[in-house]
Amino acid sequence: MCAIDKPAFHFDSQDFTHRVLLFGALLLIVFCVTIGLTFSLARSFSFALGGVISLLNFKWLSDMVDLALYKEARKKRRWVAVKFFLRYGLILIGFYGILRVSFIDLFYAFLGLFICVGAMIVECIYQMGKLLSKNR
Repeated sequence: MCAIDKPAFHFDSQDFTHRVLLFGALLLIVFCVTIGLTFSLARSFSFALGGVISLLNFKWLSDMVDLALYKEARKKRRWVAVKFFLRYGLILIGFYGILRVSFIDLFYAFLGLFICVGAMIVECIYQMGKLLSKNR
C-alpha cells in the first residue's frame, strides 16, 4: 500500500467567500472613487449599483453552494433557499432600474456587474502567492 500525502492546497469555502467579498468591496470603492473623480458621480453611482448587485449575487449563490455541499441546520437551509430566489428578484429590479431610470448609466452599471470577476482574479493571485511562498 502506498501512503497518500497531505494535499498542498486546502480549500475553505468560507474563507474564500470572505476574501472574494473583501477584495470585491475594495475594488468597488477604488473604482467608484476613480470614476467619480474622473467622470461623474452619476457614473460612479451606476457602477456602484452594478457592483453591489454583483457582490450580493455572489454571496447568496455561495451560500447556496455551501448548503448543497455541507448540509447545514434546517433554519439556515430555509433562509438560504429564500435568498436564492430573492437574488432573481434583485437582479430583475436592478435591471429594470438600470433600463428605466435616466440617472443610471447603463454601461457603467453593466461594468459594475463584473466586480466579482476582478475580485476572483485578485483571489487567484493571492492563492498563487501563498502557494509560492510555502514552496520556498
